Amino acid sequence: MKNSFLKYFALPLALLFVVVFTTVANTIEPLSTDFSNYFGSFSALIGAIPFVVEFIKGSLKIENSLAIQVVSWGTGIFMSFLAWVLNLGMFENVFWWQSLAIGLGASLVANGVFDTGLITWILKLLKITK
Repeated sequence: MKNSFLKYFALPLALLFVVVFTTVANTIEPLSTDFSNYFGSFSALIGAIPFVVEFIKGSLKIENSLAIQVVSWGTGIFMSFLAWVLNLGMFENVFWWQSLAIGLGASLVANGVFDTGLITWILKLLKITK
């Protein structure tokens, strides 16, 4: 039962969560067809990472905790680089290293390693976000 749920519903639920969380965070129109809105905030990226990791973990049947942690960090970095390449949302006018910092920070917050306030402060200190 668990594998079939992850296989068929985890990714659509993750995308739905990104849409809803971004809508609440940025007060944009819900279900917009402009994909840049889905990467409009740091908190939306943080919220999407656990869902995508669960989808990957279920698809690849990863059970080692270290491997799951690495996949989670890689997911945040990959999602931020993908948004950077496509110039989506907050990644529109940033450099590649800034995208790396945002992705790594979002991954660390999504895993509970750091607090959102600390990572946001570091990103502001590096002049990556406002």
